Amino acid sequence: MQLHMDVNIDDAGVKESLVERLKCSTRQKRYKLHLHYKKFQTLELAKSNKPSSYPDQNNWELLCDYFATDKFKKSSIANTENRKLVRAPHISSRKSFTVRRLEIVS
Repeated sequence: MQLHMDVNIDDAGVKESLVERLKCSTRQKRYKLHLHYKKFQTLELAKSNKPSSYPDQNNWELLCDYFATDKFKKSSIANTENRKLVRAPHISSRKSFTVRRLEIVS
């Protein structure tokens, strides 16, 4: 099956949507890599245990160094505390928020 779509990435809405999707995807991937990093007691252990899905050892080591910085740790702790303050987290099972919104409007 072949799918061909004509998408004008110069369109502001398309470009914005694409950038947002890429940002979300990057955050999710980094989150999963951080979970893997946290399995290890030391930075050296984490660096030597690259996830099998991550292709480059050098980039993994750089990412481990980033996770070990005080700036990242401080931000991570602050974000954890802020998430605890959220009174009504968004939960909509398997449907995306966009689909739910369309159902409500329709």
